[in-house]
Amino acid sequence: MKWLKHFLLGLLSVVAALALFLAGSVAVDALTGGNRVAAVTNTAIPAGDAVVAYVARSAMKLCVVCSN
Repeated sequence: MKWLKHFLLGLLSVVAALALFLAGSVAVDALTGGNRVAAVTNTAIPAGDAVVAYVARSAMKLCVVCSN
């Protein structure tokens, strides 16, 4: 049981560190003007403040039994 407690505590620490890194990178992006993310987005969702995102599109057909 002791090893499980240490494992879960370590996992929680890694998740907390990643969340802190993400929050820090968002803050740095906002302080530098926020245009770094806009350069790699290809979709905008107009809902109040516009939400921008990158939507990946496959060049391959994924349908195996499609007729066209």
